[in-house]
Amino acid sequence: MIYKSVLIISDTHIPYSVPELLPFLKQLKKKYKNFDKVIHIGDEVDKHAMSFHDSDPDLPSAGDELKISLPMIKELEKLFPQMDLMDSNHGSLVYRRALKHGIPKAYIRKYNEFLQEIEHMLALHYYAGSKFDTKFWKNAKLKSKIVLEKAFHNRKFQNILQDAMFKKIKSNGSYGSWATYSYLENIKGLGLYETFRKYPLVHLQ
Repeated sequence: MIYKSVLIISDTHIPYSVPELLPFLKQLKKKYKNFDKVIHIGDEVDKHAMSFHDSDPDLPSAGDELKISLPMIKELEKLFPQMDLMDSNHGSLVYRRALKHGIPKAYIRKYNEFLQEIEHMLALHYYAGSKFDTKFWKNAKLKSKIVLEKAFHNRKFQNILQDAMFKKIKSNGSYGSWATYSYLENIKGLGLYETFRKYPLVHLQ
């Protein structure tokens, strides 16, 4: 296949990328309209704390680095939903670490599966809405409603939600980067407790 316009992105090293990264990519998309092909040739994330080289103790831990990185990764995904991501030395650090310690790939979660769980938590916040009655928030609530209705068919999400709400099912205790109690605190804090207390008997309104 021959492509007329191809965007090549490289070495973003999220979360240590330059602040201009996303604005620059948005400007490229606006200027050249839609690209026929978008390719990220690697090192999309830095994973400094997981490096085989010496790590800076004053920088975030591996877990914190991931939490900081995820919002930017989601922004990049929204900007270019169809993107080919190449394997790279930084991008593959999880697998390289596992290989070094004899852990089979089957024991490691898939990247997309983890990101989906993060999306579900973000959807809770967007579904709760805002005091600002704007087009953005109306659209965000509509899209988050669709995401959450799909999530309700995910057995793991069902378990963590029911653990948080009813303390009935013993799940693995975490979903995405958050433990069960975090979901309960978020649901209460967002004013969604009464809505989800009836789960799974009601659909989102």
